Amino acid sequence: MTLFTTIILGIIQGLTEFLPISSSGHLILLEHLFGISDPSVFFNVLLHVGTLLAVFFYFREKIWHLFMAVLKFDPNALRYIGFGIVATIPAGIIGIVFSDLIEPILTSSITAGIGFIITGAALLSLKKIGTMTTKLETNHYQLPDSFTVLDAILIGTAQAFALLPGISRSGSTITAARWRGLNALDAFDFSFFLSIPA
Repeated sequence: MTLFTTIILGIIQGLTEFLPISSSGHLILLEHLFGISDPSVFFNVLLHVGTLLAVFFYFREKIWHLFMAVLKFDPNALRYIGFGIVATIPAGIIGIVFSDLIEPILTSSITAGIGFIITGAALLSLKKIGTMTTKLETNHYQLPDSFTVLDAILIGTAQAFALLPGISRSGSTITAARWRGLNALDAFDFSFFLSIPA
């Protein structure tokens, strides 16, 4: 892999990670385009560490406020963290149980193409929601009182589908969160909060 392809892949990862269009799917397409058959694990780790640092930087104030609130045993913050933990469980279980089935298709351009279609359909479904939102929370680590463990599990299950290339993690979780009644801002924040352990 040349320096040029490394830079291109890094740019694509950075541009697509924060859009609901599947960074992994686009990387697979580019790897096939440049004839990269098996990118090193170290390179893939570096790509994701870079985006994780970007998430921390962008949400630094919210993460800091959440951290301080947890130290004060703020019930809203503890509830937010709790739901976040619950929402990460489905992807962890599915990733472990079905790893042998998932691994062979992680670099498949066909799987990525199918994933793009699924992601597009999920995003188009948001048109059906229209103005269906919950009350905008003034506290950026507070979820609506109506938010339940089932909501967290369903959002986490949507995130688990993003283990497949082409299915956007942010797109699937934001879509699921919106369908479960969260407003756009809360759905966005919760989605990217879930990206930290993912």
